[in-house]
Amino acid sequence: MKKTAAHLFLCLALALFLAGTASSQSCNSTGAVRLVWGSGGWEGQVQICLNGVWGWVCHNGFSNADAQVVCRQLGYGTSGAIARTSSYYGWGNGVTWIDYVGCSGSETNISSCSYSSSLTSSCTITTIAGVVCQSGGSCTNYDVRLIPTSSSYRSYGRVEVCLNNQWGTVCDDGWSTYDATTFCRQLGYYSGGSSCCANYGQGYVSIAIRYVSCSSSHYRFSQCGYTAGSSGCYHYEDAGATCYGRLTTSCSSGQVRLWRPSGDNGPTHEGIALYCRSGSWRATCNYNFNCHTARVICQQLGYPGAVGIRSFRYYGYYNYFDDYTISCSSSANRINQCNYYRPGYYYYTYYGYRFRAYCTSNTQISGIVCYAPAQSDVCTNGTVRLVNGTTSNEGRVEYCYEGDWVPFCGMSTLTASRICTQLGYNYTYGSVIEDERFGRTNKMSSFNHKYCSSSHQTLSDCVEARKGSSCYITLSRCSIEYGLRCYSQ
Repeated sequence: MKKTAAHLFLCLALALFLAGTASSQSCNSTGAVRLVWGSGGWEGQVQICLNGVWGWVCHNGFSNADAQVVCRQLGYGTSGAIARTSSYYGWGNGVTWIDYVGCSGSETNISSCSYSSSLTSSCTITTIAGVVCQSGGSCTNYDVRLIPTSSSYRSYGRVEVCLNNQWGTVCDDGWSTYDATTFCRQLGYYSGGSSCCANYGQGYVSIAIRYVSCSSSHYRFSQCGYTAGSSGCYHYEDAGATCYGRLTTSCSSGQVRLWRPSGDNGPTHEGIALYCRSGSWRATCNYNFNCHTARVICQQLGYPGAVGIRSFRYYGYYNYFDDYTISCSSSANRINQCNYYRPGYYYYTYYGYRFRAYCTSNTQISGIVCYAPAQSDVCTNGTVRLVNGTTSNEGRVEYCYEGDWVPFCGMSTLTASRICTQLGYNYTYGSVIEDERFGRTNKMSSFNHKYCSSSHQTLSDCVEARKGSSCYITLSRCSIEYGLRCYSQ
């Protein structure tokens, strides 16, 4: 169903967006947009403000024309605006508001574009739209940024610097590995390699400098020499960098952590899986890296479990990996209880030479996403309410879970009875309503339902059923958001 004007103002009343999803910027202007989880305000996943709640934009049909409108609305130029898909900047929970955005590119705000507010089952935590605004916008002098323009590593891209509070590209005249390493260090990486000849695309801002001169001891662009201006340079000479990550801090065998560069503002509960071996942080090989291995790492880090495994390319290139692999069973609770071995039984032949096929390069490492409970304070855990009914004794059932109101994805007559009792109704029966006449929240959550048996006398006695399996916790929307009508004698 395509949107009408009413969709902007008559959205379902929802609880505040799950805490920690993005920044604390208030949502008080209907139709406003923002970019979150990027390395700066010029890039990130798209959120739109509706009914006082920041929510995601699903990536179905999201194009560069849509990205242009987002950039324009945020005060950036539209030249070079890029649409990102597949939750490029991180898997997001909470509310998804709109899908199938259809802008021509000339609109001043995304609310003027066509879109659908009837979300399909394909809109999940992994299908959020993102945007890169490559032109316009202000910056702080001597800041640097990397603009990845392809689907390769997020840590590979065109280098740009801020001079006179404006972004500009770097001419590759004199551009060296020392220069690239300095820029990468400023972005939170360990080292870097240089790239010339606009290998990562030509820039959409002016050429700012040439003949950069950094040394091996430099960690920030402001320490380096350079020549200002673009004399003799053209955009087909825009410099790039391949940044590499590595942690050099000490560690103890058996420790685990997630890595993403310090300059990355994305969610901390996802990243490249590292563990400590012989006092060094090493990336884990993805050979036989299963869901229980992800679960164990997340639980050892203090999370309830894992949401999934993700390509390491979204986090950057980590250049210290192990040629051993880790494989955990369903009974393991810590990484030192898992199998740790070197795959070496399969070789392939290339031009007469035999090569080991597994755990031999940085392209065989694992990224994981842990489940991070929001722990908001919108409501008191375990409480329940009825919403959007025509009378007070009916409505969509919402349960306070991890401090936020979420819908029921399933309901039995026994559960309905316990809910009505908790709400103060004295008739031990409730009518379960499945036709969604009370509307939908479209909220993504790990809560499924409360399982109540005859031995459970109150709702608090019933068991919380979480979505997922023994391996993964699932964040998704309900296929049906259940309603209820209670009665009193």
